Amino acid sequence: MMLFLFAVLSFCHASINEDLQKVLLPIMQKGNSEEGFNVSLSISVVHDSLTNGAVNMVLGYSDIVAKTPLTTKSLFPVGSITKSITATGILEFVEAGVIKLDDQVHEIIDPLLKRDNGTSMLEIWNGDKTVLEITVHQLLQMRAGLNDYIGKDMKEWTWSHPNEDFSPYDLLWTLNKTWLCKPGTCGAYTTTGFNILGLVLASISNATHWYDYNQHDILRTSDFTEMLFALKGPCTQYLPEMVHQYHFGLKWKPMPTIVFDDVIKYSCLNAWTGGNLAGSAHGVAKFYHDLFNKKIIQNPEIMTEYVPFTAGWMPNMPYGLGIMPFDFNKKNGQEVNKTAYWYLQGHGGEDWGSSGMAGHNPFFNYGMAVHLNSEFGMNCKRLNPADNLAASLNLLCELNKALITFFGKGKYPAVPEKCPHRASDLLPGPPKHPKIMEWIEKLEEMLEKDGIKNPFVHCEWPQ
Repeated sequence: MMLFLFAVLSFCHASINEDLQKVLLPIMQKGNSEEGFNVSLSISVVHDSLTNGAVNMVLGYSDIVAKTPLTTKSLFPVGSITKSITATGILEFVEAGVIKLDDQVHEIIDPLLKRDNGTSMLEIWNGDKTVLEITVHQLLQMRAGLNDYIGKDMKEWTWSHPNEDFSPYDLLWTLNKTWLCKPGTCGAYTTTGFNILGLVLASISNATHWYDYNQHDILRTSDFTEMLFALKGPCTQYLPEMVHQYHFGLKWKPMPTIVFDDVIKYSCLNAWTGGNLAGSAHGVAKFYHDLFNKKIIQNPEIMTEYVPFTAGWMPNMPYGLGIMPFDFNKKNGQEVNKTAYWYLQGHGGEDWGSSGMAGHNPFFNYGMAVHLNSEFGMNCKRLNPADNLAASLNLLCELNKALITFFGKGKYPAVPEKCPHRASDLLPGPPKHPKIMEWIEKLEEMLEKDGIKNPFVHCEWPQ
């Protein structure tokens, strides 16, 4: 009888996985096609009802030149998703009583700064005592009043220094030291604060140098082998698991051209504890599932205490402690509905040649992740190249809709009716991505002055 029951359960679980794969495949095929975004992608869904706890699928190439296929263990640099892990590490020390959320940061990191960089927070900020007011909580919620680093400047520096890394100290020393507001009085998206939180973790852990801190210490369960925290050196050192990464750029002369560059040869540090995670889709989906099922910290709910940004380039976007909400049914001005069946809690991330969106649905209790080895879409047939920018967000939205239907057994309407698919879908209200706006404005200028109706008919691909 027990053998028969085991056989039935095993068959049922296998059937569940196969059924889910059938649901996910059309989404992946569309994303991989010229009807969609022409991207290579990896998807993972983690749920207790699935065989081995997950369904993992890939479609496309790690290296589009050599035609090397992706695997479910392929590692994708996913940028700011790292922030959720950094925040979790901080909260581990808070729960252990080592630090408090309202502790002033300079008191924690000055000993490390002194021995590793010969300086202090006050000295880096040119004697401006405002910096001494910054607390751990303000950094976690991006409410410290700090400016962000200039992405365009860092990218140009990286391109011109292919054998060097832009360290967390480089970021702090070169940062614009003016204040967006007094610490604690406004919110603005900034990676700078999460670099400082990395120094908090390194200092508490008694690291001699910033790069001695082991970010894997944050992941307390033993099966996060598909998570790499890159340090100094190029991404090529992590081949063959590391994917090639395709940067999406525009060249305006002599003719408008979409240019795809493989940037795997550059530094993989990616703003350290603000963005250096390279993970499989399964590793990241499992992290969010474990996090919000209290397998890593005891009180993850504190991370979803959202407060809208009031400054910077993403005004009105709610942000928690290293967590952002994905409420695809939310209208501008509405509060996030954390009890809604469509709500996700997680983070998005981009590097210059790869991207990811991931999170956890508390209503149905699934973790999910979508990873691309391109910064945006790679579809050269779109009239407006900025439409490629919606790739990872569109795929996350379509995946979430499919999972609502699957785990809800058809009892819950899949919302929203339409997922963002074009740049214009992201533009009606804030936030407005600076890269979208830059390209839209340039296109409008060309259309006005030159009368060009379909300018982007040419692409340059990696050789």
